[in-house]
Amino acid sequence: VEFESSIGHEPQPVTYHVPEPEPGRRMIMTSINESIVQTFEISGQDLDRCTLRLEIRYPQRPGLLGLVDRVIGPMEIERILKQKFDNIELYAATLGANVR
Repeated sequence: VEFESSIGHEPQPVTYHVPEPEPGRRMIMTSINESIVQTFEISGQDLDRCTLRLEIRYPQRPGLLGLVDRVIGPMEIERILKQKFDNIELYAATLGANVR
């Protein structure tokens, strides 16, 4: 899967490897060039009463870039997660799902 990511100032192309997900449970995406791992996990038996957990892990870089990662990284990850959950909520609403 390839798309543009706007972490930082300029959009950058990012390529992810997405193996076959566990049906209805877990999908793991690993970036090819930056070792970023995104995990989407759904728990619960009924789609009307389930929980989505999204985790993003990225490696710490050494030196000054590592300091930048530690200072700016959490804010960027929070922004990305909010955007992802907003998109999921919009999609779920088109299916008539009750999202909380």
